[in-house]
Amino acid sequence: MCKTLPDGFCRSVGLDKTATMTIIRLLASVLIGFCCVASFASAEELDARQYYDSRTINLVVGYRAGGGYDRFARLVSEELEKQTGARVQVQNRPGAGGLSVLNDMAASESEDGLDLVVLNVSAAVTAQLTRSEIVRYDLEKIAWIGGIASDERALVLAEGLSMEALRGGETTPSPVRWAAGGKTDNLAVSAALISEAYGLDSRIITGYKGTGEAMAALIRGEADAAVVSVESAVRVANKAGLNIAAILARKRADAAPDVPTIDEIGYPETGKSWIDALIELTGLGRAIVVPTNTPADHIEFLREALRESLKSEDLLNAAEAQGTAIDPLDASALAASVAFFLAEESPIANADLRSILRDKYF
Repeated sequence: MCKTLPDGFCRSVGLDKTATMTIIRLLASVLIGFCCVASFASAEELDARQYYDSRTINLVVGYRAGGGYDRFARLVSEELEKQTGARVQVQNRPGAGGLSVLNDMAASESEDGLDLVVLNVSAAVTAQLTRSEIVRYDLEKIAWIGGIASDERALVLAEGLSMEALRGGETTPSPVRWAAGGKTDNLAVSAALISEAYGLDSRIITGYKGTGEAMAALIRGEADAAVVSVESAVRVANKAGLNIAAILARKRADAAPDVPTIDEIGYPETGKSWIDALIELTGLGRAIVVPTNTPADHIEFLREALRESLKSEDLLNAAEAQGTAIDPLDASALAASVAFFLAEESPIANADLRSILRDKYF
């Protein structure tokens, strides 16, 4: 190629042909590099649908495989794949009562929008309200994708125990032993609020790793009561001879239509505010969140993908078959509810609640 260069050109730049060709090759390399950068920039400017197509989304669960949150994630993952075009893989990262994944997300500087967390909202709210030492996040500074379901819970008693006994009969255990994981998980929070509402002499025993171990504690006689998901109660309690005493909601659960609500059973008038707090927290349910620095158009795309996923007949049928309730909640409504609970003027954000949930029954 050097031979094709005019001698006049080489003389004009004061170089021989070999040196001139070296410079030209360098200039060509730089030009190609600019073209590559331009192509890369264009790829980053793809719209959200193109961005997610064929990528891998991590749907992260803060609990072990096999539990209720894990089953929810696996139900939703299949439909999210259809809606986003991405491969959705469920990752289980247990720790801190399901909240370590939220701490990790809050510390993340990632902006790729590929890590979604399945969140136990009521546990996260309670931990932040009580200023738990495990909290490294701020729920008002995360991006909500949407709610999947309310967290229907049931009060389950050990064999031979009834609600009447728990309310002050001659056979009432003293103290009433409640099985829980940690101070801020749903089991402990529910136990504390019920104990306060009914004026029970209670002791909350922590250290059980999830609902399965809590139910096993009732079966073995290590504990007298636990509050678990309705799904878990129906699946385990009847087979094990345990008593599903009440649904902690304003209406009966579809999965357990013969079990009365806590309102139907009744509670002291002085305990109403604590039962209200429990039911309101339970209503926050399960949701999906992403880091707040995820691009806005990606967040909106994921919100729409989740909305459409939760409408799927395949998903609804699969959920019904396994006794799982799907109850979508819009991201903006969920964010507003969480902000209400965390506000200082909220009826449940007070020193009494913090004392009850952190100290009184432990």
